Amino acid sequence: MSARFAALRRRLHDAWAVRTPRERRALRLAAGVLLAAVWLQLVWHAAERRQILEPEVQRLKSRVALAEALAAQIANPPAPAAVAVTASAPTPPAYPGLDMQPAGMRCRISGTVSFDAWVGWLGELQRSQHVVLASARIRRTSVPGQVDIEGELEWAP
Repeated sequence: MSARFAALRRRLHDAWAVRTPRERRALRLAAGVLLAAVWLQLVWHAAERRQILEPEVQRLKSRVALAEALAAQIANPPAPAAVAVTASAPTPPAYPGLDMQPAGMRCRISGTVSFDAWVGWLGELQRSQHVVLASARIRRTSVPGQVDIEGELEWAP
C-alpha cells in the first residue's frame, strides 16, 4: 500500500514540476475556486435542510411531550369510575328512580327514567367525568318516553 502511495505521489510531483509557473498559478486558482464552491454548497445545503427540518423537530418535540404526559397518566391513573360517579356526578334531579351501586371500576345503574334526558346525562358524564356506558339493557314502559334501564358505567381513561 505504501509503495503504491509513494509511486502516486512521485507521479503527481513530476507532473507538477513539469508545469510552468503560470500554469501552476492557474491550477492553484482553479483549485481555490473549486474548494470555495464546494464549501459554499455544503454550507448552503446545511442551512436549507435546517429550515426544512426545524418544523419537524418542533412537531416531534410536542409529540414527545404528549407521550410523556400520557405515560405519567398511565403511571398515576385517576380515581376509579365508581368513586368519580358517586362522588362528583350524583343522580340528577330529573332521575328520581335511578339507583347507582358502585362496584370497583364500574357502577351499576337501574331504574325508570326519561330516555332523552338519560342520554343527555350520559353525554355529560362522558364529557366531564370520562365515564362511559359499558353495557345496558333498555326496555320500554307503558309511559311514552320512559324506559326501564339496567346497565353499567365504567371509567374510560
